[in-house]
Amino acid sequence: MCRLDDSTTKQIFESMAPESPFWLEPGDLLIQRANSLEHVGTAAVFNGPAKRFIYPDLMMRVRIEQTLADTTFVARYLSLSVVRQWLRDRATGTAGNMPKVNGSTVRAVPIAVPPLAEQRRIVAQLEDLLTHGRRAKEALDAIPPLLETLRRSILAAALRGDLTAKWREKHPDVEPADRLLARIRVERRKKWEEAELARLRAKGKPPTDERWKEKYREPEPVDASELPELPEGWAWATIEELTSAARTIVYGIIKAGPDFPGGVPYVRVTEVAAGRIKLDELPRCDPERAKLFERSRLAVGDLLVSKDGTIGKVAFVPPELEGGNINQHVLRVCPADGVDRSFLAWMIEAPPSQAFMTGETRGMALQGVNVEDFRRMPIPVASTAEQLVIAQAVQQQFDQLRRVAEQTRAGRAQADQLEAAVLGTAFRGELVPQDPNDEPAEVLLARLKATTALAEQAGAARAPKKRRGA
Repeated sequence: MCRLDDSTTKQIFESMAPESPFWLEPGDLLIQRANSLEHVGTAAVFNGPAKRFIYPDLMMRVRIEQTLADTTFVARYLSLSVVRQWLRDRATGTAGNMPKVNGSTVRAVPIAVPPLAEQRRIVAQLEDLLTHGRRAKEALDAIPPLLETLRRSILAAALRGDLTAKWREKHPDVEPADRLLARIRVERRKKWEEAELARLRAKGKPPTDERWKEKYREPEPVDASELPELPEGWAWATIEELTSAARTIVYGIIKAGPDFPGGVPYVRVTEVAAGRIKLDELPRCDPERAKLFERSRLAVGDLLVSKDGTIGKVAFVPPELEGGNINQHVLRVCPADGVDRSFLAWMIEAPPSQAFMTGETRGMALQGVNVEDFRRMPIPVASTAEQLVIAQAVQQQFDQLRRVAEQTRAGRAQADQLEAAVLGTAFRGELVPQDPNDEPAEVLLARLKATTALAEQAGAARAPKKRRGA
């Protein structure tokens, strides 16, 4: 029922007397009395060695009288959803201060008690059935990590050009990446000059000569000396070289302040998830504050990349967020003409790029990526035509992974439902045959009451009498 995992236990370095009541014994029933509401009432049988482990105050220990009830039977009964709900309904406190149940509540849990022999038959049959179910759930639980590994492998293969090797053989005459990059450099300078000229004129300061053009700065070229070799026709570039000079890579609003109903929606790291933005959870900023950060306004199709906390999450800006913004923990990336947005997103999500952002390639774990470092991040570039093929190939394979993940979740839910059905059948008395020769449960309970009454009488007799006047 309960398997002790030494890797999850905690140690204390205070001495514990051998007679301490907190030592656990094999067969003790542990019940979670305080935790999140979901876990309140969780029960398990301790199967570890005697007087080696203690239990924390968030749990309570129950020692079942083995001549009256089977401990595993009681633990399994407490795992019934109706019993768990009964305990949750009686828990005190809130999510903020840890819901809890007290001992009197646990002692009051109503339990349908069959004969002891039948309890043991139920436990034996349950453990057999639930072992098969547990193995099935363990197999299902192993699938998501495998899918994530496969997802990273697909992205790594895309970055190396493996996904489109046969396509390149059939299309040898496409524009090579170095020519595409040269065209992007010309185009990004042209757009910068157009935007800068418009800005100067809007300020009433139209230029009278060409010196204003000297302000333009070409992106730093990538240092490919230690980067992997790419397929023929590909080239390395910094991510800044692949973006618009008029809408550079920037982070957003600093100190956005409290939520401003009706204000400018902005995206935080917490709203970037699985390639999309959780629109229904977006906070809003005071428009006057947002005006100070016009540089990071959003347009449809922009890429957003988380730069702090959970680094490297990527999502596209949907039409609903046109004119919105981001906060200082998110970067906006506007791909240049000739760079497919989906291709660039996959390259950012590929393992080498993720390692660059988190600092693994530099031998240090980072909690955030500097915007200047991000602009220098190396990205492999293929021809525009091949970018489209790569983006489509990755999406097709990811769609297959998504379908497997959905089937896995459905299978896991069915396994949980089957376990609940088996437990329900067991505690309705329908899992194992009843034996008329079993000692009836009411006889067990009568014996328990008699034993308890005798113990109370003995305790009263041993108690010292109070002297008169004391």
